[in-house]
Amino acid sequence: MCGGLEREKVQFTMEKSPGFLFFFAFLVAVKLCLTSQVQDEVKKHCDQKLLIRMKTKCVPCSLNLDTQCPAGYTKITNGTGTPDCRYYLEIKAYTLSFPGCRHHCVKEFEQPECCQGHWGPDCMGELVWSLGVLFSYGIQREIKQ
Repeated sequence: MCGGLEREKVQFTMEKSPGFLFFFAFLVAVKLCLTSQVQDEVKKHCDQKLLIRMKTKCVPCSLNLDTQCPAGYTKITNGTGTPDCRYYLEIKAYTLSFPGCRHHCVKEFEQPECCQGHWGPDCMGELVWSLGVLFSYGIQREIKQ
């Protein structure tokens, strides 16, 4: 009580504010809509990750320590590499074979690919055939049979 006047308590509850509930429901709907659009975009592209493997040239193991993989490849062997090959040395009319070493290298490559039912460079939408008309996400073409 202040000066004989009572102040009313203002109580804010969700039951008494339908505007708040409407706004909250609107935000939830927008979030769900945006999330589903992102998921649809992800579903169009089913890119395949490929691992390309290669081996360096076979050389004497003592010379293989500093051998590098080609640009873009990662060396997956250590030290002098793997002693799993033979290199050849020609002396006059003879060819001699010696055990050698080589390094194994890998490169990850992503092959662009559309998911099943999608096509083209942008992985356009699924094609739907209905009563002689071909539909595809807003593109309509009549097909003469």
